Amino acid sequence: MAAKKSYIVYLGSHSHGLNPSTLDLQLATQTHYNLLLISNLLHKPTTIYLDPEHLDVVSVCVNKGLKLHTTRSWNFLGVQSDGGVPSDSLWNLSRFGESTIIGNLDTGVRPESKSFSDEGYEPIPTKWKGRCEGGSKFHCNGSLTSNPLKGSPKALVAAYKACWPPVEGGECFMANILAAFEAAISDGVDVLLVSLGGGPEEFYDDPIAIESFHAVKNGITVVCSAGNSGPSKGIVENVAPWMITVGASTIDMLFTTYVMLGDKRHFKVKGKIVVCLNWDHARVDKGYVAAQAGAVGMILVNDVGSGDGLLADAHLLSASHLSYTDEAVEIKRRVKNVGSPSTYVAQVKVPPGVSVSVDPNTLKFTKTDEEKDFKIVLKRVPNNQTEEHVFGKLVWFDGKHRVSSPIFVTLKVK
Repeated sequence: MAAKKSYIVYLGSHSHGLNPSTLDLQLATQTHYNLLLISNLLHKPTTIYLDPEHLDVVSVCVNKGLKLHTTRSWNFLGVQSDGGVPSDSLWNLSRFGESTIIGNLDTGVRPESKSFSDEGYEPIPTKWKGRCEGGSKFHCNGSLTSNPLKGSPKALVAAYKACWPPVEGGECFMANILAAFEAAISDGVDVLLVSLGGGPEEFYDDPIAIESFHAVKNGITVVCSAGNSGPSKGIVENVAPWMITVGASTIDMLFTTYVMLGDKRHFKVKGKIVVCLNWDHARVDKGYVAAQAGAVGMILVNDVGSGDGLLADAHLLSASHLSYTDEAVEIKRRVKNVGSPSTYVAQVKVPPGVSVSVDPNTLKFTKTDEEKDFKIVLKRVPNNQTEEHVFGKLVWFDGKHRVSSPIFVTLKVK
């Protein structure tokens, strides 16, 4: 029996604005009721059939689950310098985000945290039309949380919980994301932060692109993350021209674990540790299966496709995530100076598909017949899957004399 799926039916933009009349609300409600009551709405594995009378339906898509993205960038922006704020800082130019309401779509917040204290903040702007929702045990600071964003110290943040514990690999389902978008637009936010995605798609098939378009039409700036995938081609997400897409060139959140196997192990474990390849199934699911089988720990290893990508997960057992490192070849050499004192600098013609490093890359000779040691490290370029013989050379040059050595590498795919 095929697994049941839920679908999102897109009816286009509202016929009314942000201040609908009672009649507008009644008509919108009736339209939705009519759609839900269609007697001949048939569900098949890949097709939905709608009554021809309801051709105002623009599109239908599966309510699929997306992934959370994570990074931080306020240090990179250079808004502070030696603990102070320069006169030309973006913070000064933007008045530290004062009175700006930033909507954040992710896993929600814990408003009892000191990070969300509203002490010292001005009253909530009158443009805010939202309300606090979260149940009887959920405390709200007025009707809007205060600032968790170090990048905008005086901005106010409206947190929209669109992501929940993973289900079949998905954490943030489109139905919840679209509901959060609609609520944020209606509430009157100025900026929307969307750090989640599910792979690049055509704009007309991408609900985030469609909903972002509606937000921009209402004067809201939408800022999205470019994704955590790679390194490979065509993996940037959230690239519609009406949204601001932010990608991180590096990440400074390093969670170091030490894994040493063999005689030089750094730890002792009573029980079994499972090594899993980071491929196909969700990472946390692998740990769950390993724990169910009796493992006390897991080492998650990237393959060549996963490359150097490392993510912090809430694993159910002790786990380490290792990046993919292709086999490197280290060659040690010794050279003798047969001429007068001189300093030689390494120049490398790199073989295609291979990275070459020389250490040290400068050799300083102070006398004739003096000997110096150096090493060359050869390594396949990540994601290079070619099998071929490639050539290059190493040249030591002192401005006048050249000493050349050929480099020959045979690339093979494991």
